[in-house]
Amino acid sequence: MRHAAHRGIAGEIHPCASFACASFEGGAKVEICVTPAKEAVAKSCFCNMKSKIRRPRGGGDPVNALSGFPIKLGMTALMNRINIFATPWKAGVQNNPYFQWILDSRLRGKDCFAPLAIPSCHSFLTILCAALILLSGHTTHAGGERVWELAGYPELSRGELQQAVLSERGELLAGLATEKIDTDAVGLIWSAVRADDGTLYLGTAYDGGIYRVDGNRAHLIATTDNLVVTDMIIDEAGNLLAATVPSPVVWRIATPQKIDPKAPVKAEALITLPDNEDAGTMIWSLAEDRRTNTLYMGTGPEGQLWAAGKDHRPTLYLETEEKHLLDVLPHDGGLYVGTSPGALLLNVTAPGVSFALADFDGTEAKSIARLRDGALAVAVNHFVYPRKAPTSASSTATSAANLAEAVSSALKKGASGTKTSSQDKGYLFRVAPEGRQEQLLEKAGTHITAVAVSDDDTIWAAMGDEGKIFSVTPDRIVFEAADLAEREVMCLLADDTLSFAGTGDTGAAYRFSSKNIEPVYLSPVLDAGTVAVFGRTRWIASGAVEVSARTGNTVTPDGNWTDWSVPFAGGESPAVQNARYIQLRFRWQTPDAVLLQSELFYRPANRRAVITSFDPDSPFRDSSGASKGEAGTSERTVTLRPDKLNKKELSLSWKVDNPDNDQLQYRLYCKPVDKTLWMPVFKEDERYTQTRYTFATDNVPEGRYHFKLTAVDVIDNPEDEVLDDEMISVPVDIDNHPPEITSLEFATQSGEVSGMVTDSYSPVAAIDYAVDGGLWLPVAASDGLLDAPKESFRFRIMPRLAMGAHVIAVRAVDRQGNMTVREIHTEITQ
Repeated sequence: MRHAAHRGIAGEIHPCASFACASFEGGAKVEICVTPAKEAVAKSCFCNMKSKIRRPRGGGDPVNALSGFPIKLGMTALMNRINIFATPWKAGVQNNPYFQWILDSRLRGKDCFAPLAIPSCHSFLTILCAALILLSGHTTHAGGERVWELAGYPELSRGELQQAVLSERGELLAGLATEKIDTDAVGLIWSAVRADDGTLYLGTAYDGGIYRVDGNRAHLIATTDNLVVTDMIIDEAGNLLAATVPSPVVWRIATPQKIDPKAPVKAEALITLPDNEDAGTMIWSLAEDRRTNTLYMGTGPEGQLWAAGKDHRPTLYLETEEKHLLDVLPHDGGLYVGTSPGALLLNVTAPGVSFALADFDGTEAKSIARLRDGALAVAVNHFVYPRKAPTSASSTATSAANLAEAVSSALKKGASGTKTSSQDKGYLFRVAPEGRQEQLLEKAGTHITAVAVSDDDTIWAAMGDEGKIFSVTPDRIVFEAADLAEREVMCLLADDTLSFAGTGDTGAAYRFSSKNIEPVYLSPVLDAGTVAVFGRTRWIASGAVEVSARTGNTVTPDGNWTDWSVPFAGGESPAVQNARYIQLRFRWQTPDAVLLQSELFYRPANRRAVITSFDPDSPFRDSSGASKGEAGTSERTVTLRPDKLNKKELSLSWKVDNPDNDQLQYRLYCKPVDKTLWMPVFKEDERYTQTRYTFATDNVPEGRYHFKLTAVDVIDNPEDEVLDDEMISVPVDIDNHPPEITSLEFATQSGEVSGMVTDSYSPVAAIDYAVDGGLWLPVAASDGLLDAPKESFRFRIMPRLAMGAHVIAVRAVDRQGNMTVREIHTEITQ
């Protein structure tokens, strides 16, 4: 955490007995003067030497502390007074973190402008150089301990969900049991329908078959002599009606529940639409209005809506300026229709009469489902490349296969037939009956193939890439509900929850249930870069979870990996072999458990450092841009040693999707993660409208905290129309106490230094030593791994000290950037 800094500086100017000077990248020139205790103030102290504290670009030994921070000694007598002052250079010194830290660390609890008694010039220089080298990022510590953190949706989504769900707020919860239904080898399961008696029927592509699910097996019961069964319904009489491509035919299968799967039937051609001579007519969607016994058919490529009554004679019901009518949904006053390429949501109220309820910024309104209050869930896709309508097929097998590929490409791929562009986007909207729109979901690099609504108004959205299914609850919480092995999810069904999904990219059928679940979350694989030692692991969860680990040296877990370790408790190390890769497994022990975060300490073997990027914004790099296909590894690791010192402040910032451009009022709260009471950060009458806030932590007890942000549009709206939203942050550590170095001893005969570093909260991140103001050298923990708040150390000074007086300094830094330094003064006589 960063600490609050002093805003001003004042002090006396004394003649210099010795002085040092440095100019910093941050923009201030700092002069430090050391004067005798009884020396009268006489004149200003000027610095005639300056240098920048910087890391050598060419490699090799780091810059010597005394060389990088030039010191001109004028006397060797003990000093007991120091005055620090600064001259602005390019920017004000008040905002310079290097200078402020010197005041904070050495004068904490004292008047920042009063003299400071120190034992010697050497002692002061040792402490000062320690601070400057650490702050400048200049260190001889290579490699070192790292922490692997799993937190937040972008990182957690890289793992594997097994009967678990992941919210976009980064919460892992128990999900649905998934059961795969046995099917024949089919290319795609394009459509599905459930009869009133609960029987499930599947429509396939490439073979144009209709399957019935009996138990856990799908049996072929009817053929259509077409390529794709695009949509199916069960009519009022219990017959199954199916639309196909390329023939614009509605087929009827009477009493489908009674057909013997050992003797599939040929479907009856019930309705045949006029065929487009150039491109062929395609029926994309079917809907029945049982009040009028009318069947409606949405078609392409001329954007026509057809209707047929009891006589099964088709009549043109509506002509549009669109090319394809992709979905049709009856309602009390008519029909809702989704179109392409204009991405319109039409409300058809009478033959030839329609108006656009919504005009989306996309290229298709793909799927429509109704909510209990009459609102609609609408899947909208934006494709970079325009879609090509498939052409009609000849009777040859080769052209039939080409048409099947064209049909698939027409809805899911670009004009070039390549994989979905990374610039494509899929959106999920909630549209009120009067046309008011609310965007619920946006996914880049994919598209939404189907939506379904369960009894509790949860909306389920099928993705055309990576085999994922997302859900959106009525209070707009987004979950990654399923991650299927197949790439494309083509169709969905829902009742009290999500109940069925059919896939493409090899056809597969899945049944879902909320009963008898055993949730498991497999983390993404951590690549330590080389063989590593794995230390303590801890996690944050409400409810009980069981955690195991396995390791290996292949990027994908296989038979060469170890078995899963025995479960271990939080704060313990997994009993696994040292290896390059590690994976964690979380098993739910209570169904209401919620997993938020985990972290694992590890130390990889040292390798040559190669600078490839520089990310100063956060200790953990954002992994949202990484895809699951990138070797399946995690990148959310940093070295345990902090890159900056604690400034006693936490910078909070946020972004808001504000469609009305209202002026928003923000309310901020915080609490320890193990407490329930939220404490307000702002005063009750304070109106805060900025999108960032600096939270002072100097008076906050150490621990792990949640922050909650509430955005309210109360400024621009009447009280009865005010709306708000809130979000809770990932856990944040606050620790302002430096570690303590105790039991510090030096054995003159052996040259060994030993001691203990203890921190009240944070793990010890680094231990270093320096002799006589020289280079800082890293020290290893006695147990070989820095991963706990209490670490012992023992090291031998090499080469042996020469005869005379010496100062041995030891410094310790915790994970939050709090630092302390202790010294041993010794004299070698032989």
